Amino acid sequence: MSQPKEEILTPSLAHEVCLRTGSAATIEGSIARLGSHYVLGIKALDCRTGDELADEEVVANDKDHVLTALGRAATSLRKKLGESLATVQKYDVPLEDVTTHPSTPWRPTAGDIGRSTWTIMRTRFP
Repeated sequence: MSQPKEEILTPSLAHEVCLRTGSAATIEGSIARLGSHYVLGIKALDCRTGDELADEEVVANDKDHVLTALGRAATSLRKKLGESLATVQKYDVPLEDVTTHPSTPWRPTAGDIGRSTWTIMRTRFP
């Protein structure tokens, strides 16, 4: 699995990495504009079977509230996947506090695999 460091981390590449590292699941996300609102969806997929383990969908009233909505969805997904309430609360950090600067949007690449800390992508909205 020799991928260039600049290779975009697609769902199929994430699945391959998940299998090779013995991980349990991948997380996929989507965002769609609905008038002035944004609908965000995230789901956890079992690496071996591809089955959906849990999903969550939230609506942000406008682009300024997308990160807050994504944080709510992530917290809910973690609970649905069985993470203890104590751990969820301990590591629940507002996404606004851990995102990249809006002028430098982050796209996950093959070179990011193995980082101990994940960076949350700030998206340029349509």
